[in-house]
Amino acid sequence: MATTEELLKLSTRGALVRMINDENGTLFDGGEAGPLVFSEPLSVGGLRTEVEISIRRRLSGMDELPYPGQLAFRYNRLDVEVNLGGKLNGFRPEMPTSTQVLLDELTRRTGIKFELEDFILEDIIRANAAPYFLRARPESMRWVGGMYVALIDLTDLSTYIPGGLPVGVQTLPIQSPPAATRNMQPYLNATAHRNALNSIVVNDQVMAVNHPLVAFLENTVPQLGTFLRDNVTPPWRVLTGAATYNLRQARLIAKAEPIANLNPLVPAANLAARVRLSSLDTAYGDKDLLIPYAIPNLNNSQFNNTPRLKATAVINASNGTPWNKWLNSLVAPSVITSLPNGMDLRFSGPDRWVADANNPSPTNLYNAVVQYNGSRRAYDARGFYPECNRVLVVTIGDRNTAYQGNLSFHYRAPIVINEQMPDAILGTNYDFALSPTEGTAPYVFTRVSGALAPTHALTADHRIAGATTQTGNFQIVYDVRDATNTTVRYTLNYRVIVAPLTLTGSPPPATLNVPYEYTFGISGGIPPYSYRLISEGGNHGLSLPDPLVPRIAGTMGGAPGNRSFILEATDNQGTVTTYNFTIPVS
Repeated sequence: MATTEELLKLSTRGALVRMINDENGTLFDGGEAGPLVFSEPLSVGGLRTEVEISIRRRLSGMDELPYPGQLAFRYNRLDVEVNLGGKLNGFRPEMPTSTQVLLDELTRRTGIKFELEDFILEDIIRANAAPYFLRARPESMRWVGGMYVALIDLTDLSTYIPGGLPVGVQTLPIQSPPAATRNMQPYLNATAHRNALNSIVVNDQVMAVNHPLVAFLENTVPQLGTFLRDNVTPPWRVLTGAATYNLRQARLIAKAEPIANLNPLVPAANLAARVRLSSLDTAYGDKDLLIPYAIPNLNNSQFNNTPRLKATAVINASNGTPWNKWLNSLVAPSVITSLPNGMDLRFSGPDRWVADANNPSPTNLYNAVVQYNGSRRAYDARGFYPECNRVLVVTIGDRNTAYQGNLSFHYRAPIVINEQMPDAILGTNYDFALSPTEGTAPYVFTRVSGALAPTHALTADHRIAGATTQTGNFQIVYDVRDATNTTVRYTLNYRVIVAPLTLTGSPPPATLNVPYEYTFGISGGIPPYSYRLISEGGNHGLSLPDPLVPRIAGTMGGAPGNRSFILEATDNQGTVTTYNFTIPVS
C-alpha cells in the first residue's frame, strides 16, 4: 500500500491510479493515455473527496480496454497550509515570478510533484514583497485550501534590477531529490505489479525478451539514479554480449523474501523479490536486485479508511413544507431517533422517510445528527422550489444504506418575515417592516442575541425604525412566536453606511449689476460641512459669505456672457466633492 509520501512524488493522476491499483490488485496504466477517466472531485466533508471513475472510449480496434463500468472512489485530499506552510520561507526569485516558478521551487524543496493544473497564484496587495495567496483550484483532485506567500512584486523592475537587466538568461536551478537507496539502487516499490511474480518460475534464466521476468523489471526498476515515471522508456534489454541493463542469464531467486526499510518511502513494503543478475550486465554488475513490495491492507490505508458503498448528495429538489413545523423544531446540534407518530415524511421523492434503529434502509434518518437548521446561507445550494426559505443539514447515521455524509433538505418556515434588510444611511431615519405572515396572529418578537444599531428599535407593529447615528455592521437574532406557540428563529443582518457626499443645485441666470444669491443642497458624508468657491477665469463678483453654508452671493459686472464656477465641499471625515456650474449673465 503506497504511503502518502510516496504518492506525493507521483502526478495527481498517477497517484489516484496507484491508490486504485493498490486497493483492488489491478494494474491500470497511470499515464495520460491510460483507460481511466475521472470526474471533477466532490467534497464530502472536510478533506474527504469523491471522484467517479469510468473507462474511456476505445480509440481504435487495437485499443485494448477493460470492460466498461463506473465506480465511486473516495480518498483524502491534502490541505495546502497544513502540508506546505513555511516551506517557502525566505524564497525570493531573482526575476518576476509565476505560478509555475513557485510550484517548481516547492517541488525542489519538498520532493512533492506539483502541477500547474492544481493551483492559481492570487495577487493580494500590489506592493513590493507583498503577500500573495497560493490557492488550490476547486477542480484539483489532490489539494484543498491555500496559503500566503511573500514574493517580489511584478510591477517595477527597477526595484530589484538597478541599472537594467543582467547579462545572460535567468534560470531557476531545480534539483531533483536523491533517487538512490542501498547500493545505488533507486527507490523501488513493486506493490502494483506483485501479482506478476506468480507467472515467473524461480531460477529460470532469462534467454529472450519474452521471459516474464523482463516485463516485471521493466515495470518496477528504472535507470540508476532516477525515479520510475510515466512514459519513461525502460532501460532493460536482453543481449548476448556484455552491456548495461542486460538481463540475459538473470533469474528470480526469491519471490517473497522478508526485508525491512529497504525503501524508506514505503515502510509497509516488507517483502522483496530477489533477482540475481549475471556478469553480462555492466550497470549493476554481478549482484542481486532487491525489489520491495507490500501486500495491500484496506484496514490501514491512509486514503481509503471508510467504506465506499454509499453516496453523498445535496437534495436540492426537496420540499418539506407540509412538515415544516416538525422540521422547524429540530435544533442543531441534536440527534434524530424517532419521527412523530403517523408522520408520512416524503420530502425528496415518493419514498417515505423513517427513523428505525432495527431496519436499515435508503431513507432512514435514525441517528442522523442535525448540523444546521435555519435560513439558507450564501454557500448553501439553492433549492429547486423558490418558496423554500429554510435549509436543514443533517449528517446521516449508519442505519441509512444509500447515503453517507451530509444531506441538505429545504422547506418553508411556518412563520415568514422579511429578512433581507437594506442598508441604513447615516444621518437619515430608518424604517423597515418585518411583516410576519403565514402563522397565526398576534406575533411576539423576543431578542435572543445581538443588537440593532444604536437609536434603532423594534416597534410594536414589528418595524425596525429610528434615527441613524452610527456606522457599522449589526446582527440580531429574534425568536418569532405566533398564537399557536410555534416559534421560528431568524438572524437579521444589516449595515449602516455613509451615503456618498453629493452637492446638488441649478443656479438661475443672473443680471448685470443686480445682487444675486443661490443656496445649493448637500447630502451624504458626515456633517458638519465646509465649502470653498473657485471662480474660473478670474473674480466674477460672487463669494461664499459663510464657509459653513453652501450659499453664494454677490453682484456680477462686466460684459454679458457665461460665468463658470466650482463649489467644493468637505465633510467632517475629510471627504471632498466638487460641483461645476455655469451662470448665464445678461
